[in-house]
Formats: sequence, C-alpha cells, structure tokens
Amino acid sequence: EGPPKEEEFLDRSKGIEITTNKETVHPDEEGMWRYRLRVEPSGDFGVTIKKMTIKAYLYDGRYLAVGTYQEDDFKEWWGSSYIKLGESKSFGSGLPSKNDIHFRDHIFTGVNDAGEEVLGTIRVHFSKEKKEASTEETSLWEKKWSQQPDPKNTLHRVDNPEGYDVQGLRVNADFEVDLSEWFEGLKPKTYWVPATSLGTPDNTKDEILSLKGKPERAQREIDVLFEALSFIHLATEPGIHNAKTEGQKGIRWGFPKPAKPAIRDGTVNCASAANIIRYLLEDDYEEVGYVWRYSSLDSDNVGGHCTSYIKHQGKYYFFDPGSLAEERSKYPVEDGDGRGYHVDRVDYLIQSTPENYVIYWSQVSTNDEAIFAMFQCEQNHFALGNKEGKLYYPMAYDPANLTVWKDPQDSVELVQANYSPTPPKDQYGVKDYSDYMPFEDYLKPWTWSVEEQGEAQVLEMKSDG
Repeated sequence: EGPPKEEEFLDRSKGIEITTNKETVHPDEEGMWRYRLRVEPSGDFGVTIKKMTIKAYLYDGRYLAVGTYQEDDFKEWWGSSYIKLGESKSFGSGLPSKNDIHFRDHIFTGVNDAGEEVLGTIRVHFSKEKKEASTEETSLWEKKWSQQPDPKNTLHRVDNPEGYDVQGLRVNADFEVDLSEWFEGLKPKTYWVPATSLGTPDNTKDEILSLKGKPERAQREIDVLFEALSFIHLATEPGIHNAKTEGQKGIRWGFPKPAKPAIRDGTVNCASAANIIRYLLEDDYEEVGYVWRYSSLDSDNVGGHCTSYIKHQGKYYFFDPGSLAEERSKYPVEDGDGRGYHVDRVDYLIQSTPENYVIYWSQVSTNDEAIFAMFQCEQNHFALGNKEGKLYYPMAYDPANLTVWKDPQDSVELVQANYSPTPPKDQYGVKDYSDYMPFEDYLKPWTWSVEEQGEAQVLEMKSDG
C-alpha cells in the first residue's frame, strides 16, 4: 500500500510513554543508524510490557515487518518486564544505513497495575545523509590518531612503527602506570600497560589484514596480543548478538558466535571477540580466558559484557578486545600519560591481580555492576541463560573453572542450570552451533556428571551503588 503519509501517524499512546534520543537518525562513522528508546508509565500505575512490534516503511513505498519482541525478551534485556511508576527503562537499536528505510513505527502493548491494557507508540525517521562532524570533533580524532608516547615512555622495537600501529596500539610504547595514582578507590599495583608487554609483533598491519577471513592461517601466524588486537580491528566489525534459544523452565539462552565463523564472517559482539582472542592465542600464553560482568537490575542499561584476560609469566592482564572492533575505537592511545581524546577509561589494558581488576572496573565504569565472573572455557564461551534476572551457565560446564564476585547489595545471581540447552541453528551465519565446542557437549547428557565437577569460588566485591 506504500508508506502512510506523515500526517496519518497518530500517537495512540495510552498508559505508556515512549521517547527517543533521535527523532531523525543519521549514519554514524561506521555507517550504522543507532538510536535509543526510553519506556515509562504515563498514567497512575506501573506497567508490564507484553509485546513490542516494529514496522518499517521503505522509500520505495513498500511495507516491511521488522519483528515482534515478547515479554521474555524484555525480561532478558531489563531483568524484568515490569516498570514501576516513576521509573523508566531504555534499550538501543541499530541497523546498517545501506537499508532503504524511511521510518520505523514502534508499538508497545502491555497491562498496568489495574489490569487495564496500555499502549505506547513512536515513530523514528532515518536519513541517509551523514551528519558532518564538527571541526572540533574531527580535530580531536585527528589528534588521537597522531598521538605518540613521550620518549620516556618508549622502547625502540621497530624502525617503522607506522607499519604496525593500529588505532591506539603503539608498538614502541613502554610504560607501567599505577592507576591508583589517577583514580580514587583503586588498589595500588593496578597498572596500565601497553599491549607489547605481552610480546613484540612480527607481522605488520598489512600482513595482519591479509589474514582476514582465514581462521586457521590467522591462528598459525598470530602469536602475541598486539597482533591479535590489531586483527580484531582490521578484520572484524561489530553488528551481531548472541544466538537465542528458549530452554526448559523458561530460561532464555544466548550462544556467543564461535571464533572460527566469527573470523570467517568478520562480524563480532563482545563475547565472540573474546572467543577470537582465545582461539588465536590459546597456545601462546599460560591462560587465555574470559571476564564477564552484569549490571544491577535497577540500572538504566541492564545487561552483560564480556572481555578477556591473559595469564603470562604468573601475571594477569585484562582488556576489552571488542572495543577495537569499532571503526573509531575508544581504546586509549598507549602514550603512558593519559592525554587521551575519545577515551573510554574502562578500556585500559590492565596488569593486576583479579581482585584489583574487579575494583578497577566497578570504580571506573559508569554502570552499577552487580556481578563479575572470571573463567576459562573449552574453545568458546559457554551459553548464558537468563530468567527474570537470574543468570545461568549450563550443567555441562564445570564450575571449578569459575570465580564469581558478587555485590552484596544486588540480587543478581549466576548459578548452574540443571540441564544444558540445545544449541541453535541458522543464526548469525552459523549453520549449527553444536558443530563447535563447548556446545557439542550440550547434546551429550552423559558428559554432565555433576559429581565429578568442582565448585565455583564465590567472593564478595565492594558495592559500587
């Protein structure tokens, strides 16, 4: 029928108010349309969100049904589908600007505390015109990429550092900064160090780029962290999520994309970027593992985030590889003096004890973190389950390899489910997730012997909110 005329869109909201941070969305630096919606009760009662339907209308007049999200989806995103009166919840959405979408209508339906049906609607427009960055903004990015360590923070490793440096990575950087001198609340010996602390690269960035889409070759030729982080930036881009299934007892499971198909397709999220790091470096250091955290259920942005750690010569190093998948990464330039532009302070490469890193993240992050976990996996990150704010790992995973820190003021838990979920198929370019470990073992109940498993170590972390 073609897109409705603009004047035909009526805000039919009753009981739910929806607002957006961008009424017209322009492409960002990565060619993506990104926007956020805020959802809140508008009447005298709290509301339970039951469903959201997204309808898109194209420039050529066609109508496109984008998708429908049910109450369980909101429980997974927010921890609960219920929104108290006076509170709000938000979530982000993104899609490539190469699509010919004119605008999207978002229709929320639910029930309020009085048992009445409620409705919230909003329209978001899309423009293919890229907003020009301000002269000041462009100048700051240019300053960032031209930053180099001071002579006191350098060690001559190569004659042509421009052939190796990628984003904030600096091959000749050499420093150790105790961040407890910069940030309050941190423990001494929480060090910011450059990636070359874990080895000097042999491959130039052009040689790293030649490995794009070739998992086996990349694994053979990449053997230090600097090269692996360069690979994340040069050979991958963000834009996927964990594959979703619903298992027994209403637990919704997320399966991170395994390393090999993630490298092959060149698409990652935080957990699949960590999978790539493990795949590339598993035989090059003592340990290559995962760090995962989940925010408090009353945070504005409820959810989890996965990063990586390496143990080398008895020391632990913590870092966020997914941050380097961005076209304009906020990974700090390795200058050693903190003069950063467009820097996310939680992206420093940290050398410290695990306990000090938990304190570092919880103090520097703007999120109220409820739980931290540090663990190793067989080849890829295990599936994560969620039901109404309770988080699960599969029965097939041995918790002897898991350490958990909990905020005593938060109710979030990470516990073992009494089963392992069936791996999904045909999501995010992966034909069958059970073709990859550890998901392969989820189809073998005889391998789930809890009696032969160890116990997770559960510790308390300092409350940050």
